[in-house]
Amino acid sequence: MAKLPSDAELRKMFHLGWTDDALAARYGARKQAANRRRIRMGLYQKPTATRVTEMVNEAWDVKTTSGGDSHHAQRPMQALKYFIRQQLGDQLSPPQERRVKNLLDRLAREGAVLDYNRETGIAFAPRTPADGRRVMRWPEGKDLPSQELQAAMELPPPVGEN
Repeated sequence: MAKLPSDAELRKMFHLGWTDDALAARYGARKQAANRRRIRMGLYQKPTATRVTEMVNEAWDVKTTSGGDSHHAQRPMQALKYFIRQQLGDQLSPPQERRVKNLLDRLAREGAVLDYNRETGIAFAPRTPADGRRVMRWPEGKDLPSQELQAAMELPPPVGEN
């Protein structure tokens, strides 16, 4: 049987959204082995909203302070998280669904992608080929999350295209 990665690598992959199934497949191990190791390390599966928030915070190092200069609650940041949650099958409230629709409409209208700067916060930036179909600009040098989360960050196909 293949060996799972080091504890540090497993912890990193867990925080990037890798599931036990995905880890097992990647390393040729059994799902149960990945599950046992994760639990022994104190890493527990979390609700979708928590997974999404952790993934975004890990990717962008989002400024979260108790003062008024925190970025985690900016409207586009919230809409981004709602969108990814929705893509993962989470049920949203009608106001959350409206925020997602408004976000997608603006991204399409402006040919934009969400980008983040720790000093200024989240912004709509011109889409580049490197962005692909993602709603958020992935930072250079950062590992991509699990395939499931990567797919959840992608814009839906244009109307009429399937």
